[in-house]
Amino acid sequence: MKIQDYIKEARENIAASQSDALTADSLEKPEHFNWVEDVFYALNVAYHPEERALIWKYQNQEEVYTFREVYTLGNQLINLLRKHGAQPGDHIYSLLPLVPANWISFLATIKGGFVLMPTAINLTARDLAYRYESLFPEIMIADAANAAKIDEAEQAFGKTSKIKVLVGGERKGWVSFDALKDEPQEAEATPTKSDDPVLYFFTSGTTGLPKIVVHTHFTYGVGHLTTASWIGCRPGDVHYNISSPGWAKFAWSSFFAPWNMGATILANQVDGFVPAEQLA
Repeated sequence: MKIQDYIKEARENIAASQSDALTADSLEKPEHFNWVEDVFYALNVAYHPEERALIWKYQNQEEVYTFREVYTLGNQLINLLRKHGAQPGDHIYSLLPLVPANWISFLATIKGGFVLMPTAINLTARDLAYRYESLFPEIMIADAANAAKIDEAEQAFGKTSKIKVLVGGERKGWVSFDALKDEPQEAEATPTKSDDPVLYFFTSGTTGLPKIVVHTHFTYGVGHLTTASWIGCRPGDVHYNISSPGWAKFAWSSFFAPWNMGATILANQVDGFVPAEQLA
């Protein structure tokens, strides 16, 4: 069974609340798999490009992105990174609040064959320097508040990432994220293998020092059909998950699960957690 047929059937079973049926179909893991091309483009962009993929809100602001738009922005980010020397397998640390650049970065990482390490924005420069001892990234993506911490951590560590991309504003030694708008709208996908790493997450450090956990293109891209079933996400739904981008739950329920189902993601950026506002 082709991966697209498997996902289509899974969508139908999940939409019909037939979770048990998910165990009836078997899928042989392909040698090559790229979730952005094989699922996001093939089943979302190709079929309903103008449907809403992402709704982002912050205070009085609201931005809506279609599946075609976020896919195109992902392509442009790939081209921007490649122009500045990015290579397949390069590691990307991202330190961002809940802004649209997170979803664009995820799409660019997967299609471009990079490895993304979403990082909690409450980390200090010292925390970052410790993580550099485990893995120093070739690429950084951050907003202005976190860029200062990154520069401080790099100075303490004695090493600088070859590409640093700033979301919002300008900073010496950083490339503006907005520069992606000048890049071509098409990008060639890296022929990633199913078992290639795509996401690294550091453990919380609750019971010991943080350690890297590796996730592959196949385990996250296909594995989170289970998450879609668990949360009951259906095609056309608007799905809201409360999670910061630096946590694995964001990847599960604010990226893979809803877009595996062709649903719309709602992102509500806040400056602090107020339950009444979340339920409004």
